[in-house]
Amino acid sequence: MALAVYCGWLKRDSSPTIKLVGLGTVLSAAILGAWLGYHVPATPLLGAVTGTLAAVAAANLGLIVLEVVRIGERPVTVPSIAIAGVEH
Repeated sequence: MALAVYCGWLKRDSSPTIKLVGLGTVLSAAILGAWLGYHVPATPLLGAVTGTLAAVAAANLGLIVLEVVRIGERPVTVPSIAIAGVEH
């Protein structure tokens, strides 16, 4: 599950450091979420279901936190718009 969340978040132009930090974040958050989700219900079968859901939710939450922390690091690029027939 964590690998699927990571692949959905991954961008080709990201730096290798960000890719590695993202992978570590996803794996650790998914493991923690699965462990917490498995131990919530009383039955093991229901624990497997809640563990899977908690792993996906925690992995997504970890990547959201990573993106929020990185907001100031991204350069702001404004695409130039060329309007035909307009001279500046």
